[in-house]
Amino acid sequence: MFKGKDNRHILSINDFSKDDILDLIETTYDMKARPEKFERILKGWKVAEMFYGDSTRTFDSFGQATADLGGVHFGFRNPQGTSVGKRESLVSTGQTYRGYGANVIVVRNPRDGAALYLAEALDADFENGVADKRVWVIDGGTGNKDHSTQNLLDLFTFHEMYGDLNGLKFLVFGDLLYGRSIRFVLPLSLFNDIEITFLSHPKLALAEDIKKTLDGRGVKYEEVFDPDALPDILPNVMFAYGSRNQENRFPATVEGEELKNAVRGFVSIDKKLLSSLSLKKYFKLYHALPVDSEYPCLVKWELDRTKWNGYLRESENGLHTRKVELYKMRHEK
Repeated sequence: MFKGKDNRHILSINDFSKDDILDLIETTYDMKARPEKFERILKGWKVAEMFYGDSTRTFDSFGQATADLGGVHFGFRNPQGTSVGKRESLVSTGQTYRGYGANVIVVRNPRDGAALYLAEALDADFENGVADKRVWVIDGGTGNKDHSTQNLLDLFTFHEMYGDLNGLKFLVFGDLLYGRSIRFVLPLSLFNDIEITFLSHPKLALAEDIKKTLDGRGVKYEEVFDPDALPDILPNVMFAYGSRNQENRFPATVEGEELKNAVRGFVSIDKKLLSSLSLKKYFKLYHALPVDSEYPCLVKWELDRTKWNGYLRESENGLHTRKVELYKMRHEK
């Protein structure tokens, strides 16, 4: 899972091998089944969170995971009221939290590479004798590309539902350009016989770096840009995974405003549509939440209490997989 005993950062989903993923899944099953076995394994450790962007699930699941494992949690979920308002840098805040005893720092930041930048700075402090201990950094969602802890919880959820990661056939729809959560397809492409259909507005089509990886690994996929194709696609897939429009990551320009108006409401799935189709008995809907109530472009709220709802279990699994990540940070040999 990590790059050796001196590098236990979680910075990119691309750092995880197939064996890493299967090991994390196996340990998550064990932790879910026997939570008492792990109750005190973080005793004496502190986990700090530095969140420069909105969050409910990621922030709170890391906080609860730390508490469940006997550790101490502190930090901020919004920079308002912190020294960030005085233009304190990301690294300075991280160094301060290290001074307060943090062993792990979870970062959410709108800038690409922010977690990597912090990790490299804290590593350099240790290696140059500025600090007397290492601090591990977890990317809790940075920029447009990195949210590996979300990707890992999704992989566990799929395995829990279908018993394997080989042979999955599924739909990914919505914002495929700025959506970080849909990057679970990158580690999933390490497994066999994957078939993916991507459905999006042409202006939010699949990011080129994802296509390059899938092409290089010989993954079978197709891109569709017509929401009227849903009735033909959905009966043939095991699950559908949506990414709401990431409007907060659109360019802050006139073109960005035009993009918002062009793509809003382009595709959505509701109870009427699913009820009209002959879906596979194990068909589920997934997405990283929240449901966008003003511009529903993913899943209508009426599906929350139906047999197709897979996203609540998906959200719950974030607690379990993040507990495993913290556990392995401390105990991996």
